[in-house]
Order: sequence, then C-alpha cells, then structure tokens
Amino acid sequence: MTVAEKIVNTINVSNFNDNREILIEDHQNISFSTSYCSAKKPRLSNFDYSLESLKSLQIPDADLEDEEIDVASEYAFETAYSLFMKLYDFFGPDFLYCSSTLESRGGINLVWNNQSLDKKIWVRIPFSSSLKSSIYCQEAEESIFIEGLSSETMMKLLLWLKKNRRNVLKDVL
Repeated sequence: MTVAEKIVNTINVSNFNDNREILIEDHQNISFSTSYCSAKKPRLSNFDYSLESLKSLQIPDADLEDEEIDVASEYAFETAYSLFMKLYDFFGPDFLYCSSTLESRGGINLVWNNQSLDKKIWVRIPFSSSLKSSIYCQEAEESIFIEGLSSETMMKLLLWLKKNRRNVLKDVL
C-alpha cells in the first residue's frame, strides 16, 4: 500500500492551552504508530474561554437530578453576556479570564481571580430581574460587598484586580 492509499483516522486531542489534531495510520489491528502529523490551532483568548464557560451554562446537564435547574435563566444569561460584551469593548485583548457557574435556581456566578495577588471578584446574577445582582470583592482578609451591578463598577474592579498594589480595595469605589 502506498502512502497515498493509507487510510487515516483523525483523533482530536485538546486541553486548555493547546489544541492538536493527530493523524494516525489505520491498520487491520488498529494500533498507534509513531507516524503522525501535528498541526497547532490558534490558542483561544481569555475572552473566548470566558465566553465558552458562560455559553456552557445554556446546555442542559444530564447528571443533575430532575428537580434541579440545569440551565441558566434567560435573564441571567443575557445579563452576563451583556456585561461580557461591555467589558470586552473596554479591555479588548486584555480581558481577564472569568469562570461561570450555575446557581441553584438558574442564576449565574461569575468569578475573576488573581491568585498571585490574592484578589477575587465574584458577581452573582440572579435568575430573575425581580432580584438584585451583587458583587463581592476580596483582597487577602479584606472584603467588600456591593449591591447592584454596573459595567462601570466592574471596569474599575477589574483594573484593581490586575494592579500589583495591595490594600487599596476600599479606594477603588
């Protein structure tokens, strides 16, 4: 069999830092050979990863029990998505990674974390507009709770999160 006639299967291998596609020769007794071709795909930005984390909350989780909410409410998702877009307009490629998790009634929790500076911002977006969003900020042992959510406040807080200065949390707002 010539090289052009070989049957090739595609296996996708991925992790957060690197996406690769590995081509493996398909023989009668399928075995992994050392013959492969690797092509790097472009690395996603922090914004793209954050958006993927948020969008995953719209996909039902089959592992949850029937009485649990398994997707974000429309209100929570639209609020979080709108916040992401406004923050991306401000920060552009410097957008900081944000993880998104589902709250028990369909609300969304957004978390920005700077572990090296021991700083964290946690935004709680409720499932309904009849409830208020809130922001919790922590720097080492100091913390602040802010009722309500605005993109302007989040811009200030994310700038604070990035800065290598300590003990200025109360000066941010």
